[in-house]
Amino acid sequence: MLACVLLPRADAVLGRRLFTVSPILECDGEVAFLEDRGLERLHGGPAGLFAAIRRALAPEKPAGLALAGNRFTAEVAARCMPRPVTVRPGDEALFLSRLPLSALPMSPGLARRLAPLGLSTLGDFASLPSASVERRYGVEGVALHRLARGEDGRGLLAERERRELVVLSELDAPADRLDRILPTLEELVTRLCGWVGEEGRGVMRLELSLRLDRAFDADAVADAAVDDDADASPAALRELSLPAPEDRAALLVELLRLKLEDEPPGAPVVALSVAAPQTAPMAVHQNGLFGDVARDAARRAAALARLTALLGDGAVSRPRLLRAHRLEQRWTRDPTSADAPEKTSRAARDRPAGDRPPSDEIPNPTLRLLPAPEELVAVHAGGKLTGFRRGRQELPIARISGARRLLGGWWDEPWQRDEYELLTPEGGLYRVCRDDRRRRWLLLAEAD
Repeated sequence: MLACVLLPRADAVLGRRLFTVSPILECDGEVAFLEDRGLERLHGGPAGLFAAIRRALAPEKPAGLALAGNRFTAEVAARCMPRPVTVRPGDEALFLSRLPLSALPMSPGLARRLAPLGLSTLGDFASLPSASVERRYGVEGVALHRLARGEDGRGLLAERERRELVVLSELDAPADRLDRILPTLEELVTRLCGWVGEEGRGVMRLELSLRLDRAFDADAVADAAVDDDADASPAALRELSLPAPEDRAALLVELLRLKLEDEPPGAPVVALSVAAPQTAPMAVHQNGLFGDVARDAARRAAALARLTALLGDGAVSRPRLLRAHRLEQRWTRDPTSADAPEKTSRAARDRPAGDRPPSDEIPNPTLRLLPAPEELVAVHAGGKLTGFRRGRQELPIARISGARRLLGGWWDEPWQRDEYELLTPEGGLYRVCRDDRRRRWLLLAEAD
């Protein structure tokens, strides 16, 4: 059976209180519908269900309550009856027959056409022959005729209870080192990503709140001496904004670790909580509807072969790193494709010499500087740097050239970094740097 609740006002927050009564809930403006299936033992019948609804809305009071076998009967009973009423399954037609015809949600045109018939109740309208109603009043008349007879097959468009995306954990002892916080942080972020992933969404903004030990905070102790009611420990907040929705817990933990290394809390941590105030649907990548983006070497080789046949041997090439101190001389481009070097070289030899551009005339692309450096997550294997993660993009290291030490800002805010050219197995060329002051990796430029 379905329970209809007329809320005192159209308030979605007020309507969601009814999730404490039933897990199957639909809110439509000032009308809310609940399903009581399986709740008999919990609430003890209709009277207990109505009492639970009143408690959930307190101190507000519902404008109408009814319990019936279908949606229309429950809503009409809640609107027309001064007290809560229960309509048992099978009694819908009898109950509706005594209600006025105005209870039907009919259009003004149909109401004018029915007026000459002198119908006053739903029972009068339900007694008309179905064939005559269909012939004279069309589809709308047939639908209203069924409602008047107590026939309504519409179910509920149930809403899902919104879970508060916050997880909290108390530490057994104050943690004064980052490595003591990381296991708990990893557990909280994993749980949070699981909740967000159930809805097909990813985290856009992450908030890490650290509750600090008051014994190590002189200002907090002084404030507590003045205000005896102050029993809350001081807190430190760290926020992480992401350029795209992310659901990988390991990546988020690594970014939070870098954030804490850059901005330490300054006192031992006694508790921490992680919240996701902003989420967004995960992007669907081409060739990856059921997982990450597929990296198909055969497709890539076929695409490069078609481009080479269409534009010539000199149009498709790969970057090649060189040993040089100057950045502009640190790499060049190979005129042949790395996916099929022998075949391409043979095709180049068979072509007349006048049609083959010399290798020194093949233009080198330029490294395009990013508007703002992007933070990268370093990937290590066996204590060795093997690549980086740029959001959802993987940048494995095929070859790396550098480093070039740059420093400055000695008069104001000193900075120091080492720049490298990075080549990936797929031919991507990037300029990355290691920020020694803040101990992080940044992406500075990429080849077009």
